[in-house]
Amino acid sequence: MGERDETVEIAGDIVQETVLAWLVNEGTKEVWLPKSQCVFTPSKTGGTHGVFDVPVWLANKKELI
Repeated sequence: MGERDETVEIAGDIVQETVLAWLVNEGTKEVWLPKSQCVFTPSKTGGTHGVFDVPVWLANKKELI
């Protein structure tokens, strides 16, 4: 598996949503995450808080890790 196959979990809140992306507040900043590259799993309480599975390359580019 290469870096393009690996993901990292980022917890955050959806601030805004478009057809193609989520604007996510992960606690220290807001970043746009493309829906085509990430998977959102809402928390058990539902709503806009949850965990995003983000490819490592994208998390590095967005300075999330």
